[in-house]
Amino acid sequence: RETVLDGDRELAVNGWISASIGLPGALGNALREAGLPSDNITIIDRRAGQLQPAVFFRDQADLSLPARVTGTVGVAALIVRPGGASQQLIVRGPFQLSTERKAVLKTVEEIIQVHAEQWMPELRLWTAPAEVVFPNDVV
Repeated sequence: RETVLDGDRELAVNGWISASIGLPGALGNALREAGLPSDNITIIDRRAGQLQPAVFFRDQADLSLPARVTGTVGVAALIVRPGGASQQLIVRGPFQLSTERKAVLKTVEEIIQVHAEQWMPELRLWTAPAEVVFPNDVV
């Protein structure tokens, strides 16, 4: 399957932040094939270690955020393109997670908003279903 890169091929980061969107299981391979670092990927809406509270889509959510990250992170997602014959590797950044956490989460939100039909979070993120928490946004 062809992969189209949407972002900077020269992005140098110490780790990646992503979500359960598109093809998260193939994200590491896609990053490696694009010549980008492919280890240290954190899927924030998947249970992995201790959950941390953070504002996500304008409400408090429990996310799997890295406890300690030194250096920079990028945001990445591997999305299935219309027709399913190719995929799009989206990479954004770099960010300092320790000082730019809001920007990192906003970038993840933006990717999810564009490709919402491919987002399947594994965690219950909010205290109530999204339809209740965001009544004007969820159809």
